[in-house]
Amino acid sequence: MAANELPSPAAGDPQSKTAINEKTKSGQLKQVIIACVLSTVCGPGAGQLYNRQWLKAGGFIAVVFIWIAALGLFFIRTAKLALDRMAQENPELILQSGFETGLAGSIVRENMGTIKIFKWVFIALWCYSIVDAYLNAGRRLKKDSNKGENQ
Repeated sequence: MAANELPSPAAGDPQSKTAINEKTKSGQLKQVIIACVLSTVCGPGAGQLYNRQWLKAGGFIAVVFIWIAALGLFFIRTAKLALDRMAQENPELILQSGFETGLAGSIVRENMGTIKIFKWVFIALWCYSIVDAYLNAGRRLKKDSNKGENQ
């Protein structure tokens, strides 16, 4: 045995079991953190994909795409209505330089309440996906560790 090598503890040694449990807990914590970070950084559904919850991940991702599409359609419809109204009230204004900036500003000012609702619902969905990834990563790890103990 080399000078820098430590003797390995015997299989029945309580210290070796403690060391294995510590290493297992560290690995489990790492998996929980990865699931949460994925949901935080990549968006709703990423942590669920990591936890192998395919249907739930697909649901989160579908809701996000539908929500973004709904927001886009809302702005397209609102812009069209504002442009039609502006064309009826002052048609020369449309031909002026920088009119788009004014139009965008008026759309945002007029619809600030709706924008806030979209924003807060999206934030709530994102937070829910992070908490769900955390909780289900812990449950999955407990389930996997129970399987290992039973075998």
